[in-house]
Amino acid sequence: MFFSRSLMPASSSGSAHGVWRPHPRQHRLLLLESFLFITMALSLGILISSITSSQQVAMLISLVVLMLPTILLSGFIFPVENMPWILQILCYCMPPKYYITIIKSIMLQGNGLPMYGAKR
Repeated sequence: MFFSRSLMPASSSGSAHGVWRPHPRQHRLLLLESFLFITMALSLGILISSITSSQQVAMLISLVVLMLPTILLSGFIFPVENMPWILQILCYCMPPKYYITIIKSIMLQGNGLPMYGAKR
């Protein structure tokens, strides 16, 4: 029941039933950032799979090296400001931190490309 309600189309006056619809200008930034992040993640996955000898080893390495730091150090679960300074430096070296910052900016604050320096 909840799932079917969450997929209902939004009305023209705003969002209905909690469905978020970005402004048309925000689509470009969302697509661009998502494309860059997915390309980076796929590149790292291909690199790991070309180095390892089996699928199990590749899955374990990607879990330990990519997934855990991404989830814990990207600012998605824990705020970066509350981490020790060594982990904060490590957070700023990881691409998912910037991806999550931009996604939060688009979806929660309604920012688009003009916020990031592009002209309307």
